[in-house]
Amino acid sequence: MNGLRILRALVATSIVALVAASAFGAYELARPGCSPFPVAVPTYDPDHGAVGKASPSEVCAILGRPMPQITYLPSGVHRDGIGWAPLPFARPGVGIVSVGYTRDRHGVATLDVTRQDAIPVGNQREINGTVQGVPAIVTTLPRTAPPGTVGFASYMWSKDGLLYELHVRIADGIDPNMADAMAESVR
Repeated sequence: MNGLRILRALVATSIVALVAASAFGAYELARPGCSPFPVAVPTYDPDHGAVGKASPSEVCAILGRPMPQITYLPSGVHRDGIGWAPLPFARPGVGIVSVGYTRDRHGVATLDVTRQDAIPVGNQREINGTVQGVPAIVTTLPRTAPPGTVGFASYMWSKDGLLYELHVRIADGIDPNMADAMAESVR
């Protein structure tokens, strides 16, 4: 009789563990990189003026959702670091998240993201294109350049309560079409 109680307790414990693991797994699928537990926004030292480093869980706390990713990256380009800084005159914990992308230790792109429902009013007259089907400011300088000349492509758009700014260095095999594809692939 005692062995049956132990067996029942083991089965019940296994079921509870399986349900808990399933819940955490489902949460991870729904909100990748976010913690199911409260995460403090990383500390920031305004005296040093430097952007603080942030983990994907901290980014989730800052933005209120998983960290955006560029899903199309040209060959050899990878995510290098995640940083954040508070916005001036914003409540504590509200800030801008910056994700850097590099190739061969050289900066290729920076994706800046903050909570904002629209392109800032002061910039709205500059809207000249679309990114992901929404109005955007798209700037590529110069659009065509002689070999060896460095250019830049910049994109600003707002979607689903976030304002995105992507800056891509046009050089070393990365052309304006690749930069456009990177902007379109942000998720």
